[in-house]
Amino acid sequence: MQQTIITVKVCSDLINDNGRYSIDFEDFERKAADEKTTLFILCNPHNPTGRVWTKEELRRLGDICVKNDLWIISDEIHCDLLRMDKKHIRNRNSFF
Repeated sequence: MQQTIITVKVCSDLINDNGRYSIDFEDFERKAADEKTTLFILCNPHNPTGRVWTKEELRRLGDICVKNDLWIISDEIHCDLLRMDKKHIRNRNSFF
């Protein structure tokens, strides 16, 4: 018997407040709670905005993912390209 796997991409758009981007946690949590959602891909710093997520934001994302049993793929390829006075926080150090 052949099994068919259907993949659907779900996006939680960032909030753009005059060029400063933030996470819409209410939208993210609602979409993470959907039983069909199984994976979260995080880019930190965010590409293309360059936004470096804070430890608090990363922890909140991690808490939502743990609560909803989501796999996390963490893309930190741009971690050495930071705006002045910003520090990269490794995602795995913030989630748990």
